[in-house]
Amino acid sequence: MKRKKFKLIAFDLGYTLAYNRREEYYMKFLEQEGVSIPRKKVDMAYHLADKTFMREFHGVLGRPRETYMPWYIGLVNYFLNKKFDILKQVNFIYEQSNEVTDYWQPFPWTVKVLETLKNQGYRLALLSNWDLSCRAVLKQIGVYDYFEHILVSSEVQISKPDARIFQKLIELSDCRPDEILYVGDNYYDDVIGARKAGIDTVLINRFGGEGIDEIDYEPLVEDTFGLIEWLVSGMLKNNMKP
Repeated sequence: MKRKKFKLIAFDLGYTLAYNRREEYYMKFLEQEGVSIPRKKVDMAYHLADKTFMREFHGVLGRPRETYMPWYIGLVNYFLNKKFDILKQVNFIYEQSNEVTDYWQPFPWTVKVLETLKNQGYRLALLSNWDLSCRAVLKQIGVYDYFEHILVSSEVQISKPDARIFQKLIELSDCRPDEILYVGDNYYDDVIGARKAGIDTVLINRFGGEGIDEIDYEPLVEDTFGLIEWLVSGMLKNNMKP
């Protein structure tokens, strides 16, 4: 994909702009069970579970967690070669997450990236497969006001990769498809869905090519600072990233 003068940049939410505390709670469960696993291995197991679901079970991760959590945590356990009482484990993770109001967190560089793009003259939008908590999460992590348009699958009753949700963005923004850039971490929802509407996409994968071996796609970046580097020549990532 050649760099263009895009007018509007739209973002996915989960693991593009924000992450949650799931690995932290998994580690607490391991501690309770007397099991020791390095945090880096837990992080990778979750990443591989994410990518497996994205590849094999399209749209599931955008649904309420009650519909998939035992299945999902079982896959995390599989990647770590561990067996636990899955209901006990899932209930423990639910209890931990229900006790906090900041389960979702912005990546440390998210606000800086959005501010930089705004200062560069880009219009910003949010387009996500999410339940009805999306706007509350955006406000909680402090990014709600950066977006000119917010499109949420549960609100419009259309989910990625259905091209119609991207077409809604085109209509709302009054931009041509080639004037919009979409940024997300799910090839099957984000890249394929945006392509159907004629929109270019930057794909995020936090661990290089890990978990997406079947995909040959460019541009591929590890985080939204990679997007900044790709868009703005001469931008020094190391000078900006917290």
